[in-house]
Amino acid sequence: MYLEVDDFIDALNNLCGWPVMLLSFNLVVDILTCLIEAVTWQGQDDVLSSDIALSIWFLVQSVIWLTAIIFCCDSVVRETDELLTNCYRLEQTLPLLSKELEELDSLKKLIKNKRPKLTAAGFFEIRRSTLLSLLSTTTTYFIVALQFNSL
Repeated sequence: MYLEVDDFIDALNNLCGWPVMLLSFNLVVDILTCLIEAVTWQGQDDVLSSDIALSIWFLVQSVIWLTAIIFCCDSVVRETDELLTNCYRLEQTLPLLSKELEELDSLKKLIKNKRPKLTAAGFFEIRRSTLLSLLSTTTTYFIVALQFNSL
């Protein structure tokens, strides 16, 4: 069954990797656009408050959806780690030369060798730390954009 889950994760990476990659890129671009517009806007009347509210609404939606996707992907990896921990705990309760112990040992080896990795089109692994990486990337580009804008 674990091999079937591994095959499913490979199919999920192939199917959803590019959309997650593009969602991440879109989020960074949306945040940068909103921040740069907020910094460069100086009370001009041509920008309506409804346009600003709409931009913020779409930004919040993007953050929520991408965060939900990232947390779901990370929970798969965390559950695999929990499964391995449970295998070690169960191993201590079984008799030394039992068939169940042999099967449990083969499951542990399988889990260690085939850990699930959910990736965004193979470019980066989707973990909770991905959110902080996106935030740091956005901050870096925002600072660079501000420096270019002040020239």
